[in-house]
Amino acid sequence: MNTQPTTYFWVIGLQAVTPHGIRAIHDSGLVTIEPGMTRAGIYNTVLAKLLAALQITPDQSVVTYWSLEPNDL
Repeated sequence: MNTQPTTYFWVIGLQAVTPHGIRAIHDSGLVTIEPGMTRAGIYNTVLAKLLAALQITPDQSVVTYWSLEPNDL
């Protein structure tokens, strides 16, 4: 088990109902994984932050794509 922090790159896509109609939304970023973190926890954190930034609720959106991969090649 790796105990060193590792940087991962994430990409998320969703379809959302907004005041301007239905939109396809994509976002990406980096997250440093610390021991004890889970893939599910990272997904939920990223999704919650994106929905908050868009000021929409989970019932107004559907995730169409999610990827979480090590950033190093």
